[in-house]
Amino acid sequence: MKRLIICIIALGLPLMSFSQEWMDITDLQYAASGEFASSTESHPTHVLQQYLLMPEDAIDEDDPLYQRLKTFAEEYGQMRLSRGLSEGSSELAKIKAEMEKMMKEYPELASELRAQLREAENQLAEYGQMGNPSVTSLSVDPAALLRDLKKLAINHKAYSQYQDIGGGLYTVTEAPVYGGLPDAHDPVVNLGEQAGYTWGAIDMEGKTVLAAKYYKIWAYYPEEDIIFLEEKGNDGAVRAGARGYDGRVRIAFIYDFYDSRGYGQPTACFSKGGKYGFVDFDGKSLSPFVYATVDNNFGFGWLVSKDGKKIGVVGEDGMEKVKPVYKELYDVWNGLFKLTREDGRVDVYDENYQFLRTENAE
Repeated sequence: MKRLIICIIALGLPLMSFSQEWMDITDLQYAASGEFASSTESHPTHVLQQYLLMPEDAIDEDDPLYQRLKTFAEEYGQMRLSRGLSEGSSELAKIKAEMEKMMKEYPELASELRAQLREAENQLAEYGQMGNPSVTSLSVDPAALLRDLKKLAINHKAYSQYQDIGGGLYTVTEAPVYGGLPDAHDPVVNLGEQAGYTWGAIDMEGKTVLAAKYYKIWAYYPEEDIIFLEEKGNDGAVRAGARGYDGRVRIAFIYDFYDSRGYGQPTACFSKGGKYGFVDFDGKSLSPFVYATVDNNFGFGWLVSKDGKKIGVVGEDGMEKVKPVYKELYDVWNGLFKLTREDGRVDVYDENYQFLRTENAE
């Protein structure tokens, strides 16, 4: 039953959508490629994703291009609906056979199963009333429509994925990214190794701010003018660093990877040579790269260890506050944190990393 319901619901999703100035043309690209005409599926699971960055009010309702786009969407939608109804009918026949078998084995469930079957039949019939079986082909050339839309688009080309990172910038990639129709706004999926290291950033006018050479865009903070990135160097090695929203280097790309930042503080933790250390948002060293492990999830900065056994604390400002001499974190509560000593007792610190007292462990 679940498979049929999913099949039917999928037919009702929008064919094209807009997010700010971005236009999802995945369906149009699919039709223009010829794959839609040769397929019998209504909802393929691996389709090249495509988006255009359109100028504001690029197409109005009186534009012949808009009418072509509308006609394509209507006809394409009808054809997908017809395919979905065919798939739904086949699925319903299988479900009916399964239910009849179940009713013989479990007669006490017969009433409930018949009700579910009637519901599925009614849903299929409802969608059937929306269909127009006379629409069996497209009167609009999707390839020509796609070319004309690209002429209006920023940079006159499509991107296979984008993300608004604030500050007037979008990260974009032209690497082949595949997903199901019409899953326009899902995270990136199926980005193969051959397509890696191809993320960049453009502004709303299409100007390149970050060259398309980044492996990952880890984090971004427009209010603090910083984007944490990983790039692939000429030697093939991945290096982490950070740039500003104008593209300038803020933290040199000399680190193995970016780990985390301080809550509310312009500090960041990176790995270099197998050890962790801390820098500010302009690359100035705050604590040396001597830590074997770090953990920034305990609420007062980072728990750190030099040997993987004894722990201490680096504060939100990136400076070591508590020497790594403790066995473990004992408790975090009400603005205090407690660390277990070697003798089994507990040292208590406040949110300013000031030692308050020693207690017995409960």
